[in-house]
Amino acid sequence: MVMNEKARVLVNLDSLPPNRDQFIMKKECNYTILLCGSMGLGKTTLCNTLFSSPVKKQHTYKGINKLGVEKVMTIESHKMDIEENGLTVHLSIIDTPGFGDFINNTGCWDTVAEYLHDQHEQYLVQDQKSLQANRDDNRVHVCLYFIKPVSCGLMPLDVIAMQELGPHVNLIPIIAKADTLTVNELSRLKSKIMNIIEAQKIMIFRPSAEASTPEIAKSLNDAMPFAVIGSTKKILTEEGHQVIGRKYPWGVSTVNDESYSDFLKLKDLLIKHHMLELIQRTEYQVYENYRKAQLLSRKTGLPRLKKAESKLLTEKQTAIHKRISKLAAESEREYKEREQEMVKRRDQLNKNLEQYHNEIRSLEKEVEALKIVLAEKTTKA
Repeated sequence: MVMNEKARVLVNLDSLPPNRDQFIMKKECNYTILLCGSMGLGKTTLCNTLFSSPVKKQHTYKGINKLGVEKVMTIESHKMDIEENGLTVHLSIIDTPGFGDFINNTGCWDTVAEYLHDQHEQYLVQDQKSLQANRDDNRVHVCLYFIKPVSCGLMPLDVIAMQELGPHVNLIPIIAKADTLTVNELSRLKSKIMNIIEAQKIMIFRPSAEASTPEIAKSLNDAMPFAVIGSTKKILTEEGHQVIGRKYPWGVSTVNDESYSDFLKLKDLLIKHHMLELIQRTEYQVYENYRKAQLLSRKTGLPRLKKAESKLLTEKQTAIHKRISKLAAESEREYKEREQEMVKRRDQLNKNLEQYHNEIRSLEKEVEALKIVLAEKTTKA
């Protein structure tokens, strides 16, 4: 499903790094964000808060029961043009409804990984056709992976999914609904998640000092995984200030409060300081790795085998190998049986031949004896 919208909103595009002139020369750029995580973690709300505009419509949850029965995961694309100071950003938001929402979520990350591969493949096909043609670039530049605020840190599904997606996209882990935790609980959860990420060797995006400053890069790296609060509602505080956040019986939780929310840091990373780095890393590292692997593993012009097709091909190859092995075993058994039968026949023939030789020698002796008797009778006569 693809939705197209156009809006003029202020998202701080004028704060891009000094090398933003590469964008301005083209007057436009493509920027694709993938939202990955289970339902109810505030993916849509955070996205709309991030760009100060309803980029993506909220789910009504009317079809949740039907979705649960069908047990399908889909990919939804929402497009929007953002114009600011003469620069147009063609923004695409990719959502993954159904991810991790079932009892058995085995392989749900394969759908996301296949989508990432498909976008690289489409660009590779255009790349091979002509260098001058305008290319339709739908490659994903960053994946925001939403993590449930649970005490164990990362669920097994999260670990496997992030391991699978990390090499193919700029992966940024996000703790959703950070206002459900205290400051100390949030700090311990962040440490636990980062320890798991390092222990499992999960590849995540690390902002570099070259794209901004060493201080900013260190601040963003230290804040990972980003704890965020998503809200588009304006609330009046007791002091009379109007803020964006959530109101609870015990007080107000604001989106921009850096004491417990990393929303501003995440916005700085995605838009203000490291947008160009995310795009360039996708172009020169992620895509080039895919391109190199595909060119080395298949002939030019042949389509890429999807994982399902590759699995089916592997199953067919396995079945063929089993059939060949079975035929070879049967042929070997039949050959051995025939060989044993021939050995028996040979031994029997040799035995019969030896018996014939003995009979012949016995007859020869009788003939010699008869000759002697005949000679004696002839002499007497």
